[in-house]
Amino acid sequence: MADDFSTAATTSDTDIFVDSTLGFPDSGSISIEGDIITYQSKSSNAFKGCSNIDISHLLGSDVTLNQVIYSYEDGDTSN
Repeated sequence: MADDFSTAATTSDTDIFVDSTLGFPDSGSISIEGDIITYQSKSSNAFKGCSNIDISHLLGSDVTLNQVIYSYEDGDTSN
């Protein structure tokens, strides 16, 4: 799942504006260029209450969900 910035973000920002937050959880963390950012809530086009923005990010940077999902074949954890 990925989206793009609709505006640049700096280390002092608390809201990150994107094209769409559809498919992202109501709160959680996102990854932007390896920078893991926590957000408290979201609107249709913004992540709100962001913290841990370590570096500034340019307009158009990819925004992805910071989540790893595992799947097992028929409940067998060795597959």
